[in-house]
Amino acid sequence: PARSEYTLFSAEEEEALWTLREQQRHRDEPPPRASRRGAFRLLSPTPALPKLNWPKVVELEDRVCVPTAAFADSPDWRSHLTCWIKGAQRVE
Repeated sequence: PARSEYTLFSAEEEEALWTLREQQRHRDEPPPRASRRGAFRLLSPTPALPKLNWPKVVELEDRVCVPTAAFADSPDWRSHLTCWIKGAQRVE
C-alpha cells in the first residue's frame, strides 16, 4: 500500500541519528594512539564501511520527497519520488 502520512524527525532526533551513524561507522576502528614524534608508519587501507539503511528523503525547495514503496530499495529510487509541501502533515 502507498504511504499517505510521513512524520519528519525533530532536530533532536536528527542529531541522535547522526550520533548513532558516527558510532556505527567508527565501531571497528582501533582507539587513537599517541603518535611518536619523528616516527613513520605505513597506513593500511580503510576497511569497507557497512551499508547503513538510512531513510531516503530529498528536500527540493519547498517540498519533501521520498521514494514510492515499490522503489524504496531500488538503486534508481531518486527517479520515483512522492513529494509534498514541507508544512503539510499529509501527502495530497
